[in-house]
Amino acid sequence: MRRSLPTHNTMPTWFYYDNAGQKQGPVTGGQLKSLAQSGHITPETVIETDNGKTAKAGKVQGLMFVETKQPVAVQPQPASTDERRSLLAMPLLRDMEFNPDAVIRRLRNHWGVSIRDEDVNVSSPKDKTCVWHIEGYMVTMSLLPCRVPDGEFDSLFPVSLYWRNAEEETATHQSHVIVYVSSETGTAIERYSLFTKVVESILAETNSLGVYQGNQTLLISREIYLGMSQMLLNGDLPLLLWIFIGIGGSSKGNMLYTFGLTGFDKMEMEIVDSQQDVDDLYEFLVNICGYVISNDITFTKGETLGYTEDVAATIDISKGICLDGNTIKLKM
Repeated sequence: MRRSLPTHNTMPTWFYYDNAGQKQGPVTGGQLKSLAQSGHITPETVIETDNGKTAKAGKVQGLMFVETKQPVAVQPQPASTDERRSLLAMPLLRDMEFNPDAVIRRLRNHWGVSIRDEDVNVSSPKDKTCVWHIEGYMVTMSLLPCRVPDGEFDSLFPVSLYWRNAEEETATHQSHVIVYVSSETGTAIERYSLFTKVVESILAETNSLGVYQGNQTLLISREIYLGMSQMLLNGDLPLLLWIFIGIGGSSKGNMLYTFGLTGFDKMEMEIVDSQQDVDDLYEFLVNICGYVISNDITFTKGETLGYTEDVAATIDISKGICLDGNTIKLKM
């Protein structure tokens, strides 16, 4: 495995001040770059060097910032083209331990991912940052020895179907790993599959609690993620690790919506004011998502889909109720 060793005996460390004004760190230069790329810090974030000098992050040479949006459970925003080609996750750890070599071994041995030694770059044992390339994909894994900023995923606690004790358990995390997968080639299914294998390997090889996927507004416990991801070994798609399905309702009936189909270049779907059983609707929507993604289906207005032998869903396209922009309405 090729390693890029530091040119000095000591590496500079940094601190940064979060939205609440709390000092976080120390972090290395590589981890500071990951914080900027993930949106944890912005050009306005105050950065402090280990000798006490401060400046705004936008003045630090070499940092690249991306515009990020806070996850919301009711009004998520559609992904941009760049976001659809890039996937981001944050496995939450109980401690500060992260071994990129162990993750690479699991990817090879458990998932059969052909990662060549010459395509792997581990910046340093202290930095705990690893970048590797495979078949047009770039994968970055970097330990940040600090907590995710307070309030980052508070809005997801009430709708975290796959992490029942998320609020209590996430409060105990001590660090997190930034996982970033990007590619200009390949299909969305291939991209999401590789992404899932990387996240699973990190969760399996660390003292982890679960994972936060902001782009899909998902909080998923370690046990559920490890279990669902194994579907890939049988050629099945772990859709619920990729797409959030929101559930609500009103006096007129049940309401469900998807968030994450835009990552597959598909329009989000909504079921509005339905009198059907919510569990049945949920299963129906999951099946439709799988059908759309697996077969690259694009619905058109006026089509019908079988819900039961006696009930069909009519497809309409109109302004979203729970989501911005136009959505596919499945009218029961």
